[in-house]
Amino acid sequence: MQYHTRQKDSILALLQEQEEQFLTVDEIRLRLTQDGISVGQSTVYRTVERLVADGVVSKVPSVDRSSARYCYVGRPETAAHGKLVCLQCGATRPLECHMLDELSQHLEGAHGFRIEPSRTVLYGLCAKCAGGIEHSEHSCKGGCCHEH
Repeated sequence: MQYHTRQKDSILALLQEQEEQFLTVDEIRLRLTQDGISVGQSTVYRTVERLVADGVVSKVPSVDRSSARYCYVGRPETAAHGKLVCLQCGATRPLECHMLDELSQHLEGAHGFRIEPSRTVLYGLCAKCAGGIEHSEHSCKGGCCHEH
């Protein structure tokens, strides 16, 4: 049963405004507090976890056991993709590449393991943190990769 509370609506609205930016529970709570909305940390946590279960928000676990990050993905085209997470600056962006489909097929056929593309998270360094490695659309067959 779905229900709406002022806090849930405020949290969802904040995440929708942030586009593809991933926020921790503490960051969500701080931004809401700055907007004059009083909400507890456990309420934010329970709410974002419920939104993850509903498929409206995506969760990216942290690499260093710190706080997970959450992002609105109410758009079906964004929800279906995995994520690329920079280990240095924490930048997160959708993983939209046909090569993931090929990898999925290989893992299932050769290893009997089916991945869930929407929950796939690859960790590494973004172009900025890697010292200016240029992103080239020409290096990806099919032109599927693009900046967001």
